[in-house]
Amino acid sequence: MNYDAPPTPTGPGWGQSLYSGAAGVALLHAVRAHTGEGDRDALRPWAAAMLKGPIQAAPEACGLYEGAPAVAYVLSFTHTNTSTRALATLDTHLADVTGQRLQRRRFFAGCRFPTPVAGDGG
Repeated sequence: MNYDAPPTPTGPGWGQSLYSGAAGVALLHAVRAHTGEGDRDALRPWAAAMLKGPIQAAPEACGLYEGAPAVAYVLSFTHTNTSTRALATLDTHLADVTGQRLQRRRFFAGCRFPTPVAGDGG
């Protein structure tokens, strides 16, 4: 993959993948810009490719390196007003995904996990 060339999708979910897609390259350019080794102009097409389709936030469609968690991680490095607003929205979705996964774990573990209390997000 040429990180300086314009983004070219290679398959479904490619845009929101940290390890094999646009999100990972966007993160690379965001960190380079933050450290002074690159500029924000290189980030823009990769961020646009990452956000081109709907952000995958369903528990079965996202994971630590794909979908909403990956997009949120990349946006946390961009430091713009737009990314701040997007992160506020993503935080809500990620809290829901986390709560659903915890409920599923509790169910399959026979409720061996502590019962959540108000305010713990679970």
